[in-house]
Amino acid sequence: MALIVEDGTGLANAESYASVAEFKAYAGKVGYDYTTPAYSDTQVEQALRRATTWIDARYGPLFQGRWATTTQRLEWPRSGVVYRCNGIASDEIPEKLKDALCEAAWRELIDPSSLSPDAAVDQIKRDKVGDAETEFRASSSGSHPVVFIVHDLLSGLTKGRASAYVGRAVRA
Repeated sequence: MALIVEDGTGLANAESYASVAEFKAYAGKVGYDYTTPAYSDTQVEQALRRATTWIDARYGPLFQGRWATTTQRLEWPRSGVVYRCNGIASDEIPEKLKDALCEAAWRELIDPSSLSPDAAVDQIKRDKVGDAETEFRASSSGSHPVVFIVHDLLSGLTKGRASAYVGRAVRA
């Protein structure tokens, strides 16, 4: 099945922000060797689909602006986005987004499902003594990865300098 790439019109069936050719060009530019071992175009397409899903799920709520159409499948294109004091057209897919996608897809290509691991139930620990209860998730490979290059590439497209990994604590 051919990869359906978002072209800026808000396709209802888009699967990726970048094509296989764009992925290969990016990989070559930054020195990622997708030919050893030889990854097929089908494997690259699958990695692009998984990486697009991950970016939209992880960063979708943080992106500036709003959907350009009500029928689009992916988080982009968007209207009302400003990058470095310049508006991004509502039919544009930013190169920074494509670069971030290629970085995420590279990780998915060499280690499928590495961006979205399942957390094992036995990693959740709960301890209760009287009225006091403590719950935590043990650190493991089941936690969500932080891919700093992806985060940094997308930071100019998110609201303010929002971070998916840092929050503010408020004392009640």
